Order: sequence, then structure tokens, then C-alpha cells
Amino acid sequence: MEFSDFYKWDPNDAAGLLLMRTCRAIYKELERAYYQIGISPEQAGVFDQIATKGKATINDITRRLLREPHTILGLINRMEANGLIYKEKDPDNHSMITISLTEKGYNTYRQMLDIRKTMVKSTAVLTDDERGQLEKLLKKILDATLKRLDKKG
Repeated sequence: MEFSDFYKWDPNDAAGLLLMRTCRAIYKELERAYYQIGISPEQAGVFDQIATKGKATINDITRRLLREPHTILGLINRMEANGLIYKEKDPDNHSMITISLTEKGYNTYRQMLDIRKTMVKSTAVLTDDERGQLEKLLKKILDATLKRLDKKG
């Protein structure tokens, strides 16, 4: 039996695969850029989450990055070992740990933002209208996917 005998082309597969390849290519580009300052794209996501509010919990970061808590905990522990962040118990809830940037973390975050300013943006090839449409469509796909994940888990 040949592959084509049991697989019929589905345009949703093509769009989904293209979306995954595009995400992977953008990730690779970010990975190369952030390598210059010794961080990963995942760590950049942690920096963004903490810098937005000044501190964050592991649950905040887990939800934002769509990762498992043990994965985020490992990432946090490595960042702490590198002196980029520090953990402390929440004074109002002792079972909750908040994560903040150290001075070294703030310096690294500033470097990360400088890299972002100088990088060629992946959506720069689009017009403003196309970029708006893409954002709307990606949000729609993300919302639907998250909804399905919530139903399953």
C-alpha cells in the first residue's frame, strides 16, 4: 500500500504545517540572536513576564509560555543559578513563590530589548493591513486551540 492510498490531502494540514515551520524558523532566528547574550527564547519569555509586572509566579509564567510547571521550574532554577532572577516567598501567601529580576537580570533584559530593536522583524515583509489581519487570524487560531486544550485537560 502506498502512502497516497490512505492519506488524502487536507488544506488544513498544509496551513498548520506551514504555521509550525514558520514558528520554528522565527524561534531559530531568536535563538541565534539571544545566544549573543547567553539566553534562550524561553528565558526571554520569562524576562518579559517578570518585567511586565515587576515580578511573577511560576503559574503566571507557565500560563503565558504554555509550558508545564516542571519545565518552567527547571528554567527558573537555571536562571537563578546564573544570577538573573531571585525567588522569594510571597508575604501574603507563604506557599506562593514570586520571581523577580536581579540587577544582572535587568542588564540582560535591557540587552535583550536592544537585540529586539535591531533585529529584522519577521512580519516586516507585510503591510500594516496584512499584519493586522495576521494578528487577528493567529489570535483566532490560538483562542480556539487553547479552548480545545482546556476541554481535554
